[in-house]
This record gives sequence, C-alpha cells and structure tokens, in this order.
Amino acid sequence: MDPRRRLLLDLLEAALGRVNGRSAVRTALAARTDVGPVHLAAVGKAAASMALGAHDALGRRTRFPMTARSQPVSACCGGWTSFPRASGR
Repeated sequence: MDPRRRLLLDLLEAALGRVNGRSAVRTALAARTDVGPVHLAAVGKAAASMALGAHDALGRRTRFPMTARSQPVSACCGGWTSFPRASGR
C-alpha cells in the first residue's frame, strides 16, 4: 500500500477513535477515583454510546441509568430505562 494512503488511513482511524462516545467517556471517567454513586441520564444521538462508556468505567456505581433516544440501550445493561424520541421530527 502507498505509504501516503496508509498515513491517511491511520490518521482517520485515530480521529474516529477520539470522537467515539463510548471510549471517550470511559477514558475520562476511568481516570476519576472520586466518583461515587451517580444517577446517569443520557440524551441525544450519542446517548447510548456515551452511557455505555460511563457504565464501562463506573459499573455498579451508576444508579437509575436512563437514555432518551430512538433505540433502547444494548441488553448488556439490564435495568436501563430508555425513553423513545419525541415524534415531532
């Protein structure tokens, strides 16, 4: 493969990794040692991804996790409440 193409693909992969909601939130919260029990609410397009990142980092320290989005959060996190998106759009 052309080295310039490889460089561009590597840069794209790195950029996409930095804006991944799940990994960004997981990384940010994993560095925190002072986080106690938290109520988790996520709203918007990246709600599920970011909420799952918080769950990855905090585990059972999350209380009453909720998301507001068109699709429910993955079944990996039992007990989550998902509210459907308003139908006005």
